[in-house]
Amino acid sequence: GVAAVVVAVVAFVVGGGGTGDETRGAVGPGATATVAPDRPELPGGGRQLLPDRRIVAFYGAPQDEELGALGIGTPDQAARRLARQARAYARPGRPVQPALELIAVIANADPGDDGMYRTRQPARIIDRYLRTARRHGMLLLLDIQPGRADFFDEAARLERWLREPDVGLALDPEWRVGPGEVPGQVIGSVDPREVNATSAWLAQLSARHDLPQKLFLIHQFTDDMVDHTQVKDRPELA
Repeated sequence: GVAAVVVAVVAFVVGGGGTGDETRGAVGPGATATVAPDRPELPGGGRQLLPDRRIVAFYGAPQDEELGALGIGTPDQAARRLARQARAYARPGRPVQPALELIAVIANADPGDDGMYRTRQPARIIDRYLRTARRHGMLLLLDIQPGRADFFDEAARLERWLREPDVGLALDPEWRVGPGEVPGQVIGSVDPREVNATSAWLAQLSARHDLPQKLFLIHQFTDDMVDHTQVKDRPELA
């Protein structure tokens, strides 16, 4: 859909990362204690997303308004509309965390030069939406519509942004098609092993950079789109 999406409805919820402070250093007469650098945090502070917060997102891309609400108007205009929409979902003790879900890989009806039926967003577009998300205290969620490509390969190409503490990843199996299939002509699907390989890589990336809990979203609206019972939980991911 092109309206607001309550992301938590389709997110796989796992345990959260720790939030404790760390200090270390010499102890004793004349010694100077050294405080460890601050650990990366989420917008608004803290290191855990779910179940602490309710995540509400606009989805889309600037190439066409039909791709979703996020692509209507400028990024700042979309962020302001999202902020207004998100307030309705807040509950006592469970604040809202708005997110801009940018389609970073767009499925195409045309095969393109490599026959993968997808187009990758230019870096300048992703950077623009990340700057907007930060101005408004929001997450950036990078959505992949891979066409005939692989979720893992496309996610790895987004590592530059996924190393950031406020950037998450969304997989869109509707647009993951097999050989001989064309996006938009069939409803796609994904093997859970591909999902698990992608989430394992993302969890390792998060652990290596000591990132706060990272949002990992799997879109699903048909039973056979992905077998969610075989999708593995990762403590680093929400």
